[in-house]
Amino acid sequence: MKIRKIHVHHANRSIWGHLAEREKTLPLVTPLDIYTDFKETRGSWFWDSGMAVIQVETDDGLIGTGWCEDGCSAGRPIVENHLCRLLIGQDPLEIESLWDRLFRATLPYGRKGAVLQVISAIDIALWDLKGIATGKPVYELLGGP
Repeated sequence: MKIRKIHVHHANRSIWGHLAEREKTLPLVTPLDIYTDFKETRGSWFWDSGMAVIQVETDDGLIGTGWCEDGCSAGRPIVENHLCRLLIGQDPLEIESLWDRLFRATLPYGRKGAVLQVISAIDIALWDLKGIATGKPVYELLGGP
């Protein structure tokens, strides 16, 4: 079994639903509070909420799904312009090796934020795929009861 395709979908909703939008209206302490024009609420400077849904498809037709927050719609270009070529043709069950490959390849621009979020979404999709391929729940694959 090999990875055939990576699908990236952007949803204009946060994983946290209405809570993410509500948070923008609250008078919270934020990194930009030192600037008076951004002090009122987080919504005065925060981007629109969104979610990246990543699907990893194999040559056997199996599909694993993962997701992450995707502010500024950064997930799609990171995956499509860079990470997918590191995954296509690889064994999707080699999850730890694939994660390490993605993490190391993003050294010049990653290691936090949107990059690590989409790597995590791919990781979730790979574990989902492994559960589907083996017929076991992911919690068992991770060592749970």
